Amino acid sequence: MAGGPWRGSSSGGEGVASTSTVPLSAWTHVAGIFEVSSPSLRVHITGVKAGVATATYPHYDSYISAAMGNNRQAPGDGQWAPLNGILDEGRLYDRALSDEEIAELALGPTPTLETTWGAVKSLFR
Repeated sequence: MAGGPWRGSSSGGEGVASTSTVPLSAWTHVAGIFEVSSPSLRVHITGVKAGVATATYPHYDSYISAAMGNNRQAPGDGQWAPLNGILDEGRLYDRALSDEEIAELALGPTPTLETTWGAVKSLFR
């Protein structure tokens, strides 16, 4: 993944690769979506759709645990290959998010002002 396309796959082993690259040494929002109703696989890089593929294998419950930041089909001995980087704030949803929802998530958290009434009162003493 470092500096190259992102790739995701379904339970049937099908995959979708991004048409854009993931930059090195930069925070990047990556979303992979498996939509059962279509059925399709989508990948978004920083809120922009960067790849779509049709899933032809039927969806089924897998005996393999879900994983983020690993590549089960890595070259070599076939063991899980860890991500060479940091994975932060990983999320799994029980539904496919829309393109709009993913674009909003890619913006990052909305800044909020948090304080207590006691802290506000102390400013005016």
